[in-house]
Amino acid sequence: RKRAKVSIGIHDLDNVEPPFTYKAVRPDEISFVPLGKNEMMNLQEILEKHEKGIEYRYILEGKEKYPIILDRRGQVLSFPPIINGELTLVTEKTKNIFIDVTGTDFHAISGTLNIVATALAEWGSNIESIVLDGEECIVTPDLEPRRMILHVEDCNKHLGLDLDGEAIAQCLEKMGYGCQCEGNVIEVLVPATRMDILHPVDLIEDVAIGYGYESFGGVLPRCQTIGSERPVEKASSLLRDIMIGHGYLEVTTLTLSSPREQFEKMRIEAGESVEILNPISEDHTCLRTHLLPSLLSLLKKSKHRDLPQRVFEIGDVVIGTKRRKHIAAVSLHAKAGFTEMKSIVESILRDCQIEFVLKPASLGMYVDGRQAFVLRGDEIIGHFGEIHPEVLTNFTLAYPAVAMEFDLETLLAGKLERII
Repeated sequence: RKRAKVSIGIHDLDNVEPPFTYKAVRPDEISFVPLGKNEMMNLQEILEKHEKGIEYRYILEGKEKYPIILDRRGQVLSFPPIINGELTLVTEKTKNIFIDVTGTDFHAISGTLNIVATALAEWGSNIESIVLDGEECIVTPDLEPRRMILHVEDCNKHLGLDLDGEAIAQCLEKMGYGCQCEGNVIEVLVPATRMDILHPVDLIEDVAIGYGYESFGGVLPRCQTIGSERPVEKASSLLRDIMIGHGYLEVTTLTLSSPREQFEKMRIEAGESVEILNPISEDHTCLRTHLLPSLLSLLKKSKHRDLPQRVFEIGDVVIGTKRRKHIAAVSLHAKAGFTEMKSIVESILRDCQIEFVLKPASLGMYVDGRQAFVLRGDEIIGHFGEIHPEVLTNFTLAYPAVAMEFDLETLLAGKLERII
């Protein structure tokens, strides 16, 4: 979650003196040398000047005081969740490590600490506990296993097996659990490091793994069917050949995107998009509604490659709640112009035997007067044009670019059987 939920700090324990104090201070109250620097900065200066401060300062926006971890002598170990102090830098000579895990969800904090501590223990370290003296006294890390109940009937129902309690317990023990079987009820001891076990069905999944997927066997279908490639996929293959013939390289990008990339960077009005409930990062918070932002992001990462760069993608977008197949292409080089992309569009439509007309467009992503809608009858099936300089700047691209995007299913409506 970009440190907004949990952040981890690892320190050279021999350079500081416990006990440690975790408290909130004013931004200008304390100064220290942050990791990777050689000058003293207060907390506000770190947020304004340090690379990590700039990257993660959004977490502390609107807060009057900031968290800090100090040792007995008032030396700064960490300014969580932003940066550690240079004082506790871990080197190849470090022998004793102090781990701090801070965040907004105690379950996530405790589980993260358990994972880090036991991982170090597996490498030969000894784990020592810390007493947290706050509203209540807590000893960490807490490696006491959680207890869950698994019913034999539920397990067999989900897996389609007929195992008794002892056999299920053996499968779980292979996966690192402790088990106590009493009749058709199994008490399972879940290791403190298994944060992913939230429900009995998660235990059932591990029973299947312990049992062995290869042991489930196979069953022949009860009815005979003949599969075939969908017409839209056949058409997609044809369009791939056309684009490759024009010198374009096919790419595949993530379906996940963000409203900022889909709308703000493209200079178009924000539209409806399907949002992700628990995104793994701020860059992947929704399902994309256009392909072009994904292609421009890819070109941003390929700036070190030689020009010209010509890429295309045939992929899924989500409009409202429906998945649609789109085709998009971008050409990036010093002489990229409207006529270049117009000739590509006309070639594609000619090869697909589609009658069309061009109509001036006014999309924010393109340069005014250098863009067009493609209409089939009265229906807009796509657009193309020269990418607006502001959009190029938003994606840190230094050369002109032209692009196009079509709704493939609308483009080929009524034509699929003919062209394939």
